[in-house]
Amino acid sequence: MKNQILLVIILTAFLGITESYANKITSKITDVTVYINGAQVYRKAKTLIKKGTNEIIIDDVSPYLNQKSIQASCKQGLLLDIKHNVEHNNPMFVSEPLPEKIQREIDVLEDSLFYQNLRLEKVINQIYNLSQEKKIITNNKTIRGEGKSDSLAIFILAVEFYHKKLEIIESQVMQLKVNEHQLQKHKNSTQRDLDKLRNYSLHKTVKPNVKPQVHQIILTVFSEIDTEAEFNVNYLVNRAGWIPSYDLRAQSSDLPVNLTYKASIFQKTGEDWENVKLTLSTFSQDCSFTIPTLAMWEIQDKSKIAVQQNANIFGYSSDSISMIEQRNFYSNTLIPTNNATSAFTMNNAVTTDGFQIGNNQDHFILPKSLVSNTDKTLTNVEFAIKNRYSIPANGKETMMVVNNVNLNSKFDYIAVPKINTDAFLLANLTDWRKHNLLPAKANIYFNNSFVGETEILPSQMSDTLSLAMGRERGIEITRKKIEDETIDKVIGKNKTREISIEIAVKNTNSNSASIDIKDQIPVSKNDNIKVKKINLDGARLNEKTGILTWRLDLKPNEGIIIKFTYEITHDKEIEVV
Repeated sequence: MKNQILLVIILTAFLGITESYANKITSKITDVTVYINGAQVYRKAKTLIKKGTNEIIIDDVSPYLNQKSIQASCKQGLLLDIKHNVEHNNPMFVSEPLPEKIQREIDVLEDSLFYQNLRLEKVINQIYNLSQEKKIITNNKTIRGEGKSDSLAIFILAVEFYHKKLEIIESQVMQLKVNEHQLQKHKNSTQRDLDKLRNYSLHKTVKPNVKPQVHQIILTVFSEIDTEAEFNVNYLVNRAGWIPSYDLRAQSSDLPVNLTYKASIFQKTGEDWENVKLTLSTFSQDCSFTIPTLAMWEIQDKSKIAVQQNANIFGYSSDSISMIEQRNFYSNTLIPTNNATSAFTMNNAVTTDGFQIGNNQDHFILPKSLVSNTDKTLTNVEFAIKNRYSIPANGKETMMVVNNVNLNSKFDYIAVPKINTDAFLLANLTDWRKHNLLPAKANIYFNNSFVGETEILPSQMSDTLSLAMGRERGIEITRKKIEDETIDKVIGKNKTREISIEIAVKNTNSNSASIDIKDQIPVSKNDNIKVKKINLDGARLNEKTGILTWRLDLKPNEGIIIKFTYEITHDKEIEVV
């Protein structure tokens, strides 16, 4: 007996040491790092853990988490295991509560049915009473002739009474039965209406509060003592990201252009981010632990690459000058910078409407000046946002301002009268590269009015970023071919045509204006076609593209006429396009 007791004590002590405790706790999202595509969610939780092995269940995490990315820590205990679990529930669907209007109708019908039953019961009782009265009369001995023989007169009176009384009773019973029938029909109708309303919710069900699937993170922790422990858990989730964008604002031509850096955050991860500290990152999320390797970085002539790829949306780079494609209220016109060498035609433009993060190395270098705290590491750049935000998991974008900076800018005018005789006001931004912008769309505002939008692609733009801020009606421009000076000559098998173009520019403003006028002469791609410049009137010519540029400084109400002439020589049997 003593040995058995000792064995029980030993087993109890052993079980006390190895006892395992399961504890389902509630955690809180405190921080979120949002990537261009995806997010890293950080949770914190506190709970009491007991001596021995504890199983901590963090309930209701995102169903879109990357299981391989789960990380956790606990200072007060030894973390033994981390795993992801899905708890499957079988919730019962419940009837939908009756609407208030229908409930009121039910109450009215129930009251009506109550009074109808009372009236019906009263009629039934009246019929019963009359039947009893008839029975008493018919069972009377006088009426049945069981009285004395000398009471004939009495008997005759009794018979008369019987006849009249029974006729009255029958008439009353008949009327009461008619009333009973009507009351019964009314009651049945009311009962049917009441039953329909009572059964309204039988086919209406609502989803239960319990989720059919609950995603959990289960931590196994060993502790040598009973203590309170704090757990930190983080994981990657999909269905989230952020999109950078900009506002470029100019109040006048003598003030710098203001750049507002914005971010639109969206998430549909299945868990709301309530009052969290946000960090925006340009890093491409990856939970792999494979150490990356560097391939050879071969540097090339960017202008030749641009020519090969026909990627001249933002500039023919041989002159290191950008060309901006800008969509606005006026037209879809390509606005070149001062020395742009691209052929100024709409047909050659390559456009893109999508948002894409490129692979060029300089796409991922971002400015310290744009955020309160920019943490540059070897792998990415992060923006730490000062204010806390709440972002629900509904997929809607939450817009936030990251910061504002002023850009050094110089305002000029530019016109391409061959395409459009209007002059465009240009803001030339010269120091934008030091802010290391991300590829993004930018809204352009001038004098508090929306002008249009452009797309900033840092890897494809030069040192000067030129933005069209609107049309300048105060500069009048005309362009015409001088027909009288167009000369056709035929010498042998060749035909020569000499063409003269006249451009008139006048500044009708009260202030001086500097404007670049751009035109072009053709460029031959065939040895049998020769183009010769005769008089370019002082224009700067790009030999590769045939673009002519005149820089004019016009005083108030000053006008200048530009005239240039060129000739084309070709075989008279061929047609020149």
